[in-house]
Amino acid sequence: MHSFEAAAADSHYTARIHPALTRFADETCGTLARLIAYLCTLALIAMLGIFVWDQLPDAEPGLATKTGWALAARSVPAFAVRFVL
Repeated sequence: MHSFEAAAADSHYTARIHPALTRFADETCGTLARLIAYLCTLALIAMLGIFVWDQLPDAEPGLATKTGWALAARSVPAFAVRFVL
C-alpha cells in the first residue's frame, strides 16, 4: 500500500493579509460606521429638541394682578431653614 505525500506545513498566506485580519478590519469599520450613525442621530434629535424648545412661548410668571392682592413685603420661602447662632 502506498502512503500519500504530506503537504508542507508552511502557511498559504505568506504574501497576502490573513483572512481573519481582513474580517476583523471589516467588522471594526462596520462597528465604527454604526457608532457614528448612532451619534449623529442623537445629535439630530438634540438639535430638533432645542429648536422646538426655542419655539415654545415664554411663560414668565407675572406679578399678582387680581383685585385685592398685594405682594408680601417680607415673605419666607417654603421649607426655608433659619440658622440661629
